[in-house]
Amino acid sequence: MAKMIDEKPSFKGEGKVWDKLNEYLPSDMVVYNQREINGREYDFCVMAENLGIVVIEVKEWLAEKIIVNGVDNIDVEGYERPQTSPKKQARVYRFAILNKISEKYNVSPLVLDMVCYPFISKAEYESSRLDIISEEQYTIFKEDLEDRERLNNKIINVFQVNSVIPHSDFSYDLMFRIRRSLEPDIKENVEDGKVLPYSKLYIIPDMPNITEVEEMIDIYFMGVKSIIFVEDGACYKNIIRCLNDGLRKRNVDYKKNNLYLGYYKGISEEKDDDCFRIFNFELYHIDSLGAKCSEKIVVKEGKVTPQAYDVLRTLSECSAFNLQQYEVEHASTLHDILVEAGAGTGKTFSMVSRIAYLCNKEVDAVSNIADEIAMVTFTNDAAINMKKRLKQMFVNYLY
Repeated sequence: MAKMIDEKPSFKGEGKVWDKLNEYLPSDMVVYNQREINGREYDFCVMAENLGIVVIEVKEWLAEKIIVNGVDNIDVEGYERPQTSPKKQARVYRFAILNKISEKYNVSPLVLDMVCYPFISKAEYESSRLDIISEEQYTIFKEDLEDRERLNNKIINVFQVNSVIPHSDFSYDLMFRIRRSLEPDIKENVEDGKVLPYSKLYIIPDMPNITEVEEMIDIYFMGVKSIIFVEDGACYKNIIRCLNDGLRKRNVDYKKNNLYLGYYKGISEEKDDDCFRIFNFELYHIDSLGAKCSEKIVVKEGKVTPQAYDVLRTLSECSAFNLQQYEVEHASTLHDILVEAGAGTGKTFSMVSRIAYLCNKEVDAVSNIADEIAMVTFTNDAAINMKKRLKQMFVNYLY
């Protein structure tokens, strides 16, 4: 079932469409209806993660009660004046939504438009010449609304046909940002039961736009461990500035990498190091990063490709990033691992990070620590220190 944000419309045709979208569309699709944009209300707007947005204009017409004289000259029984093209109406909403997203987020995802006739069949659409108003692939018929597979295929096909149009990815992060502007009460940590990844690592040789920077900071404050490599010094400072704004907004500050309630000084604007770290956040400024990595790389939960691993190994040699600790932290749980390390090499940090990963990973995360995790030390002092570090880690996640 789709996530229906607004109440079911009172009109018979729109109510039928609402019911079928709710019943047949998958749970990762979000549907809005009768929302105002530029002073007019669209009928339906469907957001599909990794695909885009489609606006659906609904007409409750009956085939025997319309006469199509032209694209913008449709006689409909009960209306004094001829009706204009519903496809053009949908297109107006489509570009209004696209322009609003472009202005606010500086990105242009795929936004499309369709027409739906809940009481007209495909045969009636052809015989009444509604085919000059909208093409078949952009039109939802009565029989499409009666079949789950047909309805899903009709909508998904529209995105596939138009995928050649240059557009930004409609990622989970972007979709969440747009939803947050439309749904004031939306939760930031877990959305619709979808668990966020434990960590994301970004290698960014080019200059990211402000929207990309804000998305990375937003997802960090949702609880995702974030490691970022950039080449541009201005980008490095911009990320620091956005991170500081996020701390101030949430009334949180940091001390010795840990987070505390109550914003005081925040991150100094004069900070000019090549590395900055706070709890679950690492930022590295790497000169000539473009020579080491030609395109942007995003690694989720340590699932590194051979190419990305070679880049990370190179970066670990020219920065404070510790690839060995990263590997231990994200190691597969399908087999045992043995880590040999001497004093002062970060064993405790690696152990605590490993537990954080086990408790927060997307799939099969630990739900009962006492029953599923055992830690053994050789001295009482070491055990006390470990407990203290674990407690502080879980406290940090609360912020």
